[in-house]
Amino acid sequence: MGQAMRQVRARIRNHLVVAATLATLIASTDGGSAASGLGQPCGGRLGTGCIRGLFCDFHTGTCGDNQAEGTCVRIPRFCVRKLAVGSVCGCNGRTYPNDCQRRQAIVAKRHDGRC
Repeated sequence: MGQAMRQVRARIRNHLVVAATLATLIASTDGGSAASGLGQPCGGRLGTGCIRGLFCDFHTGTCGDNQAEGTCVRIPRFCVRKLAVGSVCGCNGRTYPNDCQRRQAIVAKRHDGRC
């Protein structure tokens, strides 16, 4: 009887570990709908996204880093075409006339200035 009881307890313990792991995963992802709001951190190891109308603007120069972190920012609807602020280089290798147009294209920034 002692051996059988130990086997039952081991099975119950294993089931509890699996249930706790699944509950943690579900809670941490909120069923796949967890997303950050304006000004909140995003990306990183967990790949947290942003809510609709925002995108994760990764820190400058983190192109290609799959664990890079950023901040959720608004996707601009309108940008001044020839804003005299200065061009920026996107992680896609394209030069944008200004940072607003880069954000409108939803592209991370490699560096200030032309590519």
